[in-house]
Amino acid sequence: MDLPVFSGRSTAVFSSNRATQGGTFDLVTGALEYTFDKYTGEFSVTAEMINEPYLTALVNAANTEGDDLGPHRILSSTDSYEYLITTKEGPGGTLDLAYLKYLPQLGSNIPDFGALSEVSILNSTANDGYITFDATQTRVFFTSDREGQYDIFGVEKPSNITLAEWFGNSPVTVTKIDSIASDYDDKCPFVTRNIMVFTSNRPGGMGGYDLYYSVYKDGAWGSPVNFGPGINSEANEYRPILGYHPEYENYFMVFSSDRPGGKGGYDLYFAGVELDVIPTLITK
Repeated sequence: MDLPVFSGRSTAVFSSNRATQGGTFDLVTGALEYTFDKYTGEFSVTAEMINEPYLTALVNAANTEGDDLGPHRILSSTDSYEYLITTKEGPGGTLDLAYLKYLPQLGSNIPDFGALSEVSILNSTANDGYITFDATQTRVFFTSDREGQYDIFGVEKPSNITLAEWFGNSPVTVTKIDSIASDYDDKCPFVTRNIMVFTSNRPGGMGGYDLYYSVYKDGAWGSPVNFGPGINSEANEYRPILGYHPEYENYFMVFSSDRPGGKGGYDLYFAGVELDVIPTLITK
């Protein structure tokens, strides 16, 4: 069988202040679809806001009175529940990680999403947010300014307990990823296979915050690589998400940027990225 058109469609939960006209950020839902015609070579991307009942109920349960940022949905391999983990603004303005645990979408049933719970094991008196996991869900990464500037930290999660059980534990010692760290702000990590993408305002970039990637090899994260002018601009690039489709050689990345030419504020952008990386899973 030959497939003349490769395609992918994904529903998305992301953060936006469109409803408050530039005020607080809430979680909203949309859909992204891309297609590639092998015969014509035409690649296209379409996106739309959606009001799907399941996702709408999910974000309504997750949104708070303050800013709601950095959503990450994950299907747990230990208890088969889905988790939505967000970065929420507390009453004092500090960012904390919180989560919902719920049944995955099945037909038209909408489960009880319950109330947000704290990710006690990672939260501190500083700002903590933007959680991500390796493929085995036993290594967890997030960003925090607990040591002054924002850095990316990692911690191991035991494989024999659920996320909810682990999240509820008392705070533990976390380790800064020294090979990625700088004297500037390093934020918004996202891990796919053995690649971590993140944003940083370190010197040597295109300007403002730039997007970088690091490759995990031989038990360590490699030195960060700037994505260069094909992705970065003189403005700020933020919150990268890296994904792939089995029919494509390149990865795709979705990120936000306040570069000129958008509709105002930070807009979302889609790009294919070619990385000279052998895709593997992170193993201990």
